[in-house]
Parts: sequence; structure tokens; C-alpha cells
Amino acid sequence: MGNAGKYSQDAVLRARVLLLGSEEPSLPERLGAYRVLAEVSPRAYLPRLVDALIERTRDFADPEILRALYGEAADVARRFDAEVPNREERLRRALSGYEHGLFATGRRAEGRAVCEELAEAGRWGRLAVVLAEEGRHGEAAELYGRHLAAREADDASRWTRIAWAAELDAAGQREEALEVFARLVDDHRSGAAEERGPLASLVWKLERYAGMLLAAGRRAEEAAARHEALALLARLARDGEPVSWSNIQAWWVTLLVLSGRPDEQAATRTPRGPRSGRTWSTDGPPTCGRSTSPRSPPSNGGRTPCARRATSPD
Repeated sequence: MGNAGKYSQDAVLRARVLLLGSEEPSLPERLGAYRVLAEVSPRAYLPRLVDALIERTRDFADPEILRALYGEAADVARRFDAEVPNREERLRRALSGYEHGLFATGRRAEGRAVCEELAEAGRWGRLAVVLAEEGRHGEAAELYGRHLAAREADDASRWTRIAWAAELDAAGQREEALEVFARLVDDHRSGAAEERGPLASLVWKLERYAGMLLAAGRRAEEAAARHEALALLARLARDGEPVSWSNIQAWWVTLLVLSGRPDEQAATRTPRGPRSGRTWSTDGPPTCGRSTSPRSPPSNGGRTPCARRATSPD
């Protein structure tokens, strides 16, 4: 039901005339009109208002302005009826932008609460990152396990399974972490045998797996993993990759270096000032076109020329 009393009839009329005029209104003008009309015709204009608010964020870089725009979009999206097209996706987009804005402006507790709301809406990866940042690795591992157990874990992305194993390991659940990582290594080993994955990435996985086995005191299995990795390195030195893959060496260098660092202080749960344009949370492992890792080497760096090319799934 609309809230016609919030705006005068003249304001409603002006908004309708603006949208129906012969000239295309600017985005700020449309946004103002949608704010008015959403109160009198919510079913028709609430979705347009959310879309316009999200579109408006492209015009700003100030974290406070972005937080305000995404926050308004989230408030509006929560008012959607169940019949609104793409209701869930619109809500997730608004909430995702809002939690980024909250973290960027130092409002961590509020950002975590929005991440929890996002998890309820089906996008739980951000909450796992936030829990890990705060040193709550057991909760993060449980979150991964709960959602990955709802489907076959082997169907999850390899990066997601790496994150799951890392949280289990950080929580002291070494055997469970090894089980997850062993399945990951087996999966890549099978894929590499069928030329569905780079041998170099299997080497990096084996190196990490061997380190986990060593920490668990399983020396014989550690030695076997390192022996397999050395054999693959010898093969790569002799023949190169059988298929030319995109280079993700920088990602694995970052993972292996960070995995060898001493424990670092967990993020505080209380709000504090933002850190010069950086947020506390990132959106998981780097993906194509949006990397938070160090700059990757040139696309042809470290690859063996080959007549066939493929995009690495790792």
C-alpha cells in the first residue's frame, strides 16, 4: 500500500509529467521522480527506484555517498512484494554494495550484520570472509561446510574448496582440512591427466598439500606429495605444459607466501576509522577482471608456446 500523504499532489503530478515528457530526464531527475512515485505506486516504482539508486552509484567515488545510496537501495528493496521480478537479485545487489560501503567507512559491526542478511539471501561467501578476518575460523569453516554439504562439495569451485580447507586448518581441524584438500588434489590430478588443467597449478596444490601433511605429522604422505611435485617440475622443465594456459602464478605466489606467515592479529569487531581508500574485506579469491592480488605477470609470461590455448579453470 502506498504512502500518498508523504508528498503533495503537486509533487506527484510534477513527477509524472517529468517522466512522461518529450525530453528524456537526467538520472538525478528520474531518481527524484521515482522517490516520489514509489510512495504512491510502490509496486510500479520501487523496483525502478532501486535500479536508479544503484545506477547513480557509478557517478561517485566517495565511500560515504556510496554507502548512503546503497543503504537507501537496500531499504527500498526490502519493501518489495514477492511478485517483483528479480526480487532476490535486486536485493542482493543492493545489500552487497551496502556492506562494502559500511566496511569502507569503518562501520564494521553494521557491515557484518548486512553480510549476515546477505547470507540469508543466498550469498554467504562474504560472511565467511568477515568471520575469518575476525579470527572466527571455526564459524567460517562451519559456514562453508553447511553450504557445500547441501550439494556435492566436488561441484564447488576450486577456489571455494581452497578457502574451506584453509578455514578448517586455521580452526585446528587439520584432518578435516586435509580431507577437503586431498579431494581437491585428486580432482586436479584427474583433470591434468585429461589436459583439463595446468600441470603448474597441480604442482602448487601439491606443495601446499605437502605442507599441511607435514604440519599434521604425516611424513610419509608428505614425502610422496613432494616427490610427485618434483616429478611434475621435471616434466615441465623438459616438455612444458601440454596445453597453453592463462598465467595465474601471482595468485598462487600470494597464497603460498601468506600461508607461511606467522599468525596475524584478527580484525577488530569494533568500528574504527577507514584505512585510506581500502576496505577490510575483499570478495573472495581474485576473479577475471577484478583482482585483489598483486599485479599478474604479462599474459605470456612463463608459458610454453603451443598451438592450442585454453583458459585455466584455476
